[in-house]
Amino acid sequence: MHVCGNEESEQIKIIPAKISVIKHKQLKYACRECEHTQIKNKVVTASKPMQPIPRSIASPEALAAVVTAKYCDAATLDNPT
Repeated sequence: MHVCGNEESEQIKIIPAKISVIKHKQLKYACRECEHTQIKNKVVTASKPMQPIPRSIASPEALAAVVTAKYCDAATLDNPT
């Protein structure tokens, strides 16, 4: 027998939410000349990426997931215990 065509079917797959931690490395810079001469040794740290909420650990994706769960899925934000 020989192949005379094919049929395709589709299936939907749901991948549950995955939580991960993103680490940002901030480099620190110091002047070698100032270290040797002991003249006002100043360390400068590179800035980190802007946060949607200052001083929080929530990423834009995490905040979007919470807002979607609360207002679109009608989930409560309290502890169910």
